[in-house]
Amino acid sequence: MYAHDVPPWYSGGKYGIFIHWGVYSVPGWGNTGKRENYAEWYWWSMNKGPNTTDQTWEYNLATYGPDHNYDDFIPDFTASAFDPKEWVDLFADAGANYFVLVSKHHDGYALFDLPAHVSQRHSMALPPHRNLLGELFDAAERYQPHLHHATYFSLPEWFNPAYAPYGFGQWPGGNATNPYTNATLPYTGFVPVADYVTDVQLPEMLALSEAGTEIMWCDIGGPNRTTECSPTTAAARPATSTRPSTRATRTCRCASGRAAWAWTPTATATTAPRPTTST
Repeated sequence: MYAHDVPPWYSGGKYGIFIHWGVYSVPGWGNTGKRENYAEWYWWSMNKGPNTTDQTWEYNLATYGPDHNYDDFIPDFTASAFDPKEWVDLFADAGANYFVLVSKHHDGYALFDLPAHVSQRHSMALPPHRNLLGELFDAAERYQPHLHHATYFSLPEWFNPAYAPYGFGQWPGGNATNPYTNATLPYTGFVPVADYVTDVQLPEMLALSEAGTEIMWCDIGGPNRTTECSPTTAAARPATSTRPSTRATRTCRCASGRAAWAWTPTATATTAPRPTTST
């Protein structure tokens, strides 16, 4: 980890904007004060059942009823007020040198386009039917070309059926159940695959690399093939890009709590240490 080189711009960047935005933004709730929890963990918190510190199970029941499931929030994730130019202008006005967008959190919903054989659980195939990450990256290139763009990416998914063979701890894989009725729930946009790591995780990471992410933060750890997520070359950058070729260098850091695992394109390890804490 300590031998891993970060891009020079990141070392000197000092200030960046980290953005959590996804289906979990629809309920936008994680309680407050001493009961506060991560709002982006809404689905997991709801499924833990009653009498937890954050009381998400009780809140969801009182607000949406027992037959409302997490994926029912997807149609309401409309991004109707999303103006990527406004976002990047705000970042620049705030003095930021880079931004990091959560491209996919543990709920498995991606904010970027993917091939139909990989997944349909993303913002192009499902509402709002927009490539949100692509729009933001494009706006940065066009209006604020000094802004570097990076991504957060969750390696596992809580309830992806294909992740069940790899499941551990708070990332068990397999279909979720309704925490009030115990009914097994479909995983919206799921495409059956032979292997989650090879057929879902790796293609998603390659898609992010091709989209132009300059740093990819791979959260949690667990089985992965991050060494095969090779850098996108400068030649593959859009012709309209004003970025120097040195900015086309990609780097990735896989981390879980205090345990971290960094990789470079020349690394040989293909799996990260099993995590013991959550991020």
